[in-house]
Amino acid sequence: MHVVGIYISIFTLHVQIILKDLRMDHITQWCECVYQDWSVFTRTGVEWRAFTRIGVCLPGLELNGECLPGLELNGECLPGLELTGECLPGLELTGECLPGLELTGECLPGLELTGECLPGLELTGECLPGLELTGECLPGLEMTGVCLPGLELNGECLPGLELNGECLPGLELNGECLPGLELNGECLPGLELNGEYLPGLELNGECLPGLELNGECLPGLELNGECLPGLELTGECLPGLELNGECLPGLELNGECLPGLELNGECLPGLELTG
Repeated sequence: MHVVGIYISIFTLHVQIILKDLRMDHITQWCECVYQDWSVFTRTGVEWRAFTRIGVCLPGLELNGECLPGLELNGECLPGLELTGECLPGLELTGECLPGLELTGECLPGLELTGECLPGLELTGECLPGLELTGECLPGLEMTGVCLPGLELNGECLPGLELNGECLPGLELNGECLPGLELNGECLPGLELNGEYLPGLELNGECLPGLELNGECLPGLELNGECLPGLELTGECLPGLELNGECLPGLELNGECLPGLELNGECLPGLELTG
């Protein structure tokens, strides 16, 4: 059975897609996961659903039992993507799963907007299922030497990054909300570490890498003419987000970095902060 796993990184607001043959098993304890499908378990009294792959559980949006800043709404940690009728932690709003990813012609609940599947990831000129809008693959992750658009296109927020005419919330930099990351005029917090707020994409005074392809900044990922450091396609596998060989806080689970983009068993080149 082919399944699709998706997560959104609070650093880069990127989507992870995993296409892999998995066997279905049920787990009842935290992270007893090896080649398993969607499973339900309980932690700190909250029911979570996680996609498990190669022994690594991809949990929701929680760190040390606390909801990551900017991922809460009305005191509740935002839930997730819906698969087989269940909403995963991280993408729920007012009780409804955000709209969706299309697979074999059907849109999976969780990433659909106004009845259309959100646009996105193009590979070798073909749009991956569920990432089309009106028959066209909007700029997303195109592995054909073409720059990835970021969160804006011609000054407009890309479909799926808006809610009621407002850009979805997220990362703040120097007091300004990054494009496409606003909700009701308020910028949600970025990431908190040890009680300190990491403004936008900064760590120890250094800006975390953004999205770069062949030395060019991907459209929509610039601020004041500078490329927000990051996703570099240099033939290296994405283990998640690493800095000097260490996994950044909040992106680690049982000592393992969250995996990157995998396709047909091969990891796409990825997110390195060290060049």
